Amino acid sequence: MVEPLKLKRQRIDAKPIKVKESEQSGYVAEVLVQTPVSFVEQIYSYAIPLVLSESAVVGSIVLIEYGRLKTKGLILSISRSSSVGKLKSIIQVIGVPGIIDDLTLKHFQSVRARFGGNLWNLIEAHLPPIPAKHRYTAKDPIKVSFKEETSFLQQTLNASDYLELSNQSTVRCAISQPQGLPPFTLLTEIVGLRVSKGTVLILVDNFREFDVIKKILQERFANSCICLDSRDSRSLRFNTFLDANMGTNQIILANRSGAFTRLPENASVIVVNDGDQSHYEQRSPGWNSRDVTLLRSSAISLIFYSAYHSLEIARLIDIKWLKKLSTREINNCSYHVLDGSKSYVSLIKKNIKNGNVLVSVAGKGYANIFLCSKCKNLVVCGCGGKLKIEKANTDPVCYLCKSVHKNWSCSFCSNNRPFVIDRGIDRTAEEIGRAVPGARVVVSQKDHLYEASDDFSIVVSTRGCEPYIDYAAVILLDCERIYNQPTLRAEEEAKRLWFDLITRVKNEGDVFISLQNNHPVTQQLLKRQNFNDVDLKNRLESKLPPYFRCAIVSGPKKDISIFAQNLKTEHSYLISGPIQISADKSYVVIRFEYSESSIVVELLDDIVKVQGVKGKDIFDVRFDPYEL
Repeated sequence: MVEPLKLKRQRIDAKPIKVKESEQSGYVAEVLVQTPVSFVEQIYSYAIPLVLSESAVVGSIVLIEYGRLKTKGLILSISRSSSVGKLKSIIQVIGVPGIIDDLTLKHFQSVRARFGGNLWNLIEAHLPPIPAKHRYTAKDPIKVSFKEETSFLQQTLNASDYLELSNQSTVRCAISQPQGLPPFTLLTEIVGLRVSKGTVLILVDNFREFDVIKKILQERFANSCICLDSRDSRSLRFNTFLDANMGTNQIILANRSGAFTRLPENASVIVVNDGDQSHYEQRSPGWNSRDVTLLRSSAISLIFYSAYHSLEIARLIDIKWLKKLSTREINNCSYHVLDGSKSYVSLIKKNIKNGNVLVSVAGKGYANIFLCSKCKNLVVCGCGGKLKIEKANTDPVCYLCKSVHKNWSCSFCSNNRPFVIDRGIDRTAEEIGRAVPGARVVVSQKDHLYEASDDFSIVVSTRGCEPYIDYAAVILLDCERIYNQPTLRAEEEAKRLWFDLITRVKNEGDVFISLQNNHPVTQQLLKRQNFNDVDLKNRLESKLPPYFRCAIVSGPKKDISIFAQNLKTEHSYLISGPIQISADKSYVVIRFEYSESSIVVELLDDIVKVQGVKGKDIFDVRFDPYEL
């Protein structure tokens, strides 16, 4: 006989576990149960056995029996009761007692009200894996010994902004690093200033950034920095998590999952590059570090640090909910454009004598698309797919069928010389190497990151893989290609990249922008306008984020079609779709005003619950996704 299927976390026992009444403490816990199905989440009563009377406190994660399954629960409240003999008992406490306090639970509830789903999605995002056997000794609160040096910040910030940042116990602001400073220098100074008021939590977007900031913080603040690194061993990660959530007046560095870290009053949260996709949770119903931070207690200071502010932060600045702190530029550099008098090759030759030169390109590969150099016809395979050249001196390969075209020649004119119209990073590096003989050319991309050294090199890099160093010159190539990607956030991503790279140029260095001088982005870069109300106006007129919230609902094609029709009939939301994903699956995009948030969240949650109860395929719901 075939055994029934079980979820990995389930364990089926033949007999329910019972504890004698004489072994009960006389207290009952109200427990939020992690049920086997995500759409069911309820509170049940469980007896607290005498042996757990001291550890089973409010906020503890416990192992319980739900039906005939063993699962986890969170103790919400405890009261004395005379009917404990009729209840199932808590089996054990997982981790340490009271691991989630009341303020953190309220924070979870606020996030859940905004993004839907259930609380266990958020609890599991917050808690690291808990080791079966662990030893943890609570440490004394870390006292950060930091001698405040105000001269740098006073020179960098406007006087009124400096006074607000240094004197106010609670601030809400956005700030950008000025040009010419080593990466994250201003961030480190702000951390030192705010830690005198209380704990500082820094949320960064990726591991490369995490490692760079970790090194800077540890050099500056010695052992006063706690790093929540998901790459650590299970035991170390859990102990570090406890240190971060139990201490006061400390510096905590974390990625996205650290957004829920328990913080005392007068703490500060600094979100670095909030517009980066890494700050967005991938699992349904989704959430992001920025919004989780914005939903914190009003006693917590909020600081958003980015070279170019996301449109969501720009809207909050525009409505005066956040204050934009102004910084003074501390160096000068020369800007050059595509229709200017100097080529980027001449700028590389000039500046390679003074330091490293960065060349930023759009993508990887060699010759991603090419034409016949004689008749200019697009080169395609017999199957209809386009051809690419993956490496120098190799035969073209088809994108679709992967067939190799040896001894290629044009089918129209028999010419065998390609004309590349989409250069990848390898081809660009090769051409620069020929144009600047004797210079060292290195490539930095996702599968091979270059760790910069002190020698003068030309670093050719794809987006997000640039070494965190200063440059004598920054060359921004493929700007039109990067800026005009067919995605909602393409322009925002491009500007954030370019503003970030420009801040790394040394004093008297050069910046080359491969756009015409009259291009709006060129003017924005030249004027250093990292806040642009034109972009906001366009989004408002189009009824798009950040002025409208969005929900993407996907599922079986037929069910989504019926759902979309009912939604259009009964509600006034802006509905796009159904849009087909595959032969049997599609999705709809729902846009709605902020005032309608609670109604839409509750509506979609109810639909998912009804589908689950009826045994239907459950819709996948995501609120405020990174991309539409």
